[in-house]
Amino acid sequence: SALDISLAAPDVLFYGITGKRVYRCDSLWTNPTKTDITATELPAAYVSCLAPNDLNADEWLLTYSNYGVKSVWHTSDGGSTWTSVSGNLEQNPDGSGNGPAVFWGLIYPTFNGTADRYFVGTSTGLYSTDLLDGDNTIWEQEGATSIGNIPVNMMTARNSDGTIAIATHGNGVYSSNLPAAPIGIADPEGVLALSPPWPNPATDHVTFTLYTPTALRTHEVRVVDLGGRTVLRRSLGGLPRGNSTWRWDLKGDGGARVPAGTYLVVFSGADGSRVQARVIVP
Repeated sequence: SALDISLAAPDVLFYGITGKRVYRCDSLWTNPTKTDITATELPAAYVSCLAPNDLNADEWLLTYSNYGVKSVWHTSDGGSTWTSVSGNLEQNPDGSGNGPAVFWGLIYPTFNGTADRYFVGTSTGLYSTDLLDGDNTIWEQEGATSIGNIPVNMMTARNSDGTIAIATHGNGVYSSNLPAAPIGIADPEGVLALSPPWPNPATDHVTFTLYTPTALRTHEVRVVDLGGRTVLRRSLGGLPRGNSTWRWDLKGDGGARVPAGTYLVVFSGADGSRVQARVIVP
């Protein structure tokens, strides 16, 4: 089986099992509800990976590891519809032939969604594309002279600094660097950009990545409960241009852990710009 949660919607779980079945479980923390989102066109095969876009909870990659089937599928509407994006990974349009088995998928998102990149780990190496175009998708091999045709079983990436790491079968672990998100944010469109908090829900701590296109003289973070009460206010001082991280230990101004609930974490700059994110403390 395969399962994952998008950081953009921490109360929604996607999971897949044998026999092509794919499910979405909503409202994990209150009243879990299971929905079968298996499309009729999906192959009767083994679900090897469900990979979310951590900045857009409606976008997922779905991979199947069987040979002789269309191996890579994509949804942009939370699983209501699925489209094959196997493209040139398959020898024949119907998935038959000597195309590789696909073990893992990864969406590397950017804050404005204009430079997202997609990766798949297969029995013949690592492939990526920056354009999903149905069965016309062109996947290009990565690391042809380093990774080569070794099976790639798993991968992970973080867009705070662009690090991507892959695990192979029998040939170790490789890492590289992608452009750190956000990509393509124009300065006039906003001073601040914020990644989804992780982990979320948070039991011990929660971390944020904040992007500032220009250096800010002063910066403040404020945590507010749903009643509008400020439980924490802290000055971060000046921030340089680029990515910065801030970690909250789930404690208020008095040093005690905040009660369970939902909190709004607000980052604001001296120029009046502001971004915010929701954090769930179980």
